[in-house]
Amino acid sequence: MKGKNSFSLLCLVSGLGSLYFRMPRQLPAQAALLVGVWQSILLYFVLRLVRKAGKDWKSSALVRGLLAFSFLFTASVDLLDLNRFYQSAYPNQLHGWLLGILLLGAAGMMTGGELRTLKHLTRLMFPLLGISLALLTLSCAGLFHTSNLTAWEGTEILREAFSLRDLIPWPEYLALALWGSREGTAPLFWVPAARTGISAFILTLAELALGDRGARWPAHSLSLLGQLSVFNRLEWIQITVWLLLLMTRLAFLIYLAGRLTENFPWWINTAAIWTGFLCLSMLDATRVWAVQRAVLWGTAGIILIRGLCRWEDPLKHWRSALR
Repeated sequence: MKGKNSFSLLCLVSGLGSLYFRMPRQLPAQAALLVGVWQSILLYFVLRLVRKAGKDWKSSALVRGLLAFSFLFTASVDLLDLNRFYQSAYPNQLHGWLLGILLLGAAGMMTGGELRTLKHLTRLMFPLLGISLALLTLSCAGLFHTSNLTAWEGTEILREAFSLRDLIPWPEYLALALWGSREGTAPLFWVPAARTGISAFILTLAELALGDRGARWPAHSLSLLGQLSVFNRLEWIQITVWLLLLMTRLAFLIYLAGRLTENFPWWINTAAIWTGFLCLSMLDATRVWAVQRAVLWGTAGIILIRGLCRWEDPLKHWRSALR
C-alpha cells in the first residue's frame, strides 16, 4: 500500500469513521444511493477545483490555519457524536466522554509514532468491516421484508440532491485534494462514492427490517435485532469495529493537523480536540453541525477564492481544472 493508494485508503477509512454515529436518514433507502452518487459527482468537481486552486496552499498561512482548524474541529464534533450516541444508547452502562478520551488518547499516541502504524491499521479495517457487515446481514436476514420499503417521490429526491445538509467537503476530501500532488494523483470520486455505497447499504438493510419506523442509528438498531447462535450480543461486534474506524479517523485528523502545525507536538493537537469537545458539548448538536458545515465549506471556498484571485485567466484555469 504505497503512494496514492495508501493516502486514498486512509481518506476512505477516515470518511467511514463517523457513519455509525451520524448516518443520513432524511431519504428512503432506495433514494439514498441515487442522491449519494449524484452528490459524489458534485463533490468530485468541487474537489478538482480545490486541487487546482490550492496547488500552492503551503505558501498561505491563512489556508494552513483554516485547514488545521477544520481538522481539529471535526475531530471534536466526532467525539460529540460519540458521546451523544452512548448517552442515548447506554445511559447507565458507559460514559461517552470516558470512551472518547480513551479513543482520543490512543489516536494521539498512534499519530505520535510512525505513520506506518496507521497504514497497517487501515489494511486491517476493511476485512473487519466486511465481516461485521456480513454478520449483520446474516443475523437480520429473517427480518427482511420488501413490503417495508418506503415509497419516495421525485420531488423529494431533487430537494435532497441539491441540499447542503449532506453535501459537505469533509476534511478527508480536502486532504485528498490538497495532498494529491505530493502523494500521487489520488482519486477524488471513489472515496466519497464508497462512503455513499456503504451508507446506502446499511440504510437499505435497516429499512427492510424496520420499515418506516426510522432507526436513529440504523446499524446499531439492526445489531440489536439480529442474533446468531454463536453471538449473543452482536451489537458489540459492530460497535467495536466502528470504534476502531473512528479511532483511525481521529488519528488521521491529528496527523493532518500535525503536518500543518509542525512546531506543535501531537499532544497539543490532542488537547485542543478535547478542549473543543468540552466546549461544543454545551451547545445544541444541530447548531454544532451547522457550524461544522460552515467551517468546511468556508475553508473550501477561501481556497477557491484565493486561487481565483491569483489566476491571470480564471475561465481558462477553471475549464482546465474540470477536464
